[in-house]
Amino acid sequence: MTQPTRRKTTGLAGVVLVVLAGVLLVRTGGRERPPRPVTYRHPRRGRLYAWAGVVVVVAALGWCGFVSADADHAADRPLGATAWGMSAVLPMLLHRAGAVTVVDARGVRTRGGLAVRRRFAPWPEVTGVTVKLTHRWDGAVHRVVAVRADGRAVPLATPVGYAWRPSSMAALGAAHARVVEHWEAAGGGQTPGEGTGRRTRVTKPSVPR
Repeated sequence: MTQPTRRKTTGLAGVVLVVLAGVLLVRTGGRERPPRPVTYRHPRRGRLYAWAGVVVVVAALGWCGFVSADADHAADRPLGATAWGMSAVLPMLLHRAGAVTVVDARGVRTRGGLAVRRRFAPWPEVTGVTVKLTHRWDGAVHRVVAVRADGRAVPLATPVGYAWRPSSMAALGAAHARVVEHWEAAGGGQTPGEGTGRRTRVTKPSVPR
């Protein structure tokens, strides 16, 4: 093979490689990548665990004073009341500190810190993602809720939004958008005539001004 022929062959091979690389780039760039999995935990879980440790110490001291006191007057002692009060607060702190929510390509999993099992809502069974106001003993909170086809609602244990704390409502809005993004990437939120025939049910949280 002469030198000019070799140059032509090398040039053609280079052109073919460039064309193939361009085709691969176009296909890769046009394909939508699935959103990355995201995990939500309580933003102040370290502080909650610290408070839980303090509560354990105070409750232990209270119970020691309650048990060592005279049986006729133990119930009237301040340490006894402190022991009962701290023992009631401890589960609430641990439940909130250990709350976790995982959103991925399969669905949404959520669990409170003291819950025995996680609640799971697979995307094929989710018909809507909304934000609802729920009431607790310490006030009202907003939660992201995944609504299943059977009508059951799966509220996310975390994050939560407080109307009196705009930063928490902004974080809740961002979390709601991420959940909706995963749901739509899995085929949810389609209107009738667009494949699955599901109806879109997306309610955005409102941030108080």
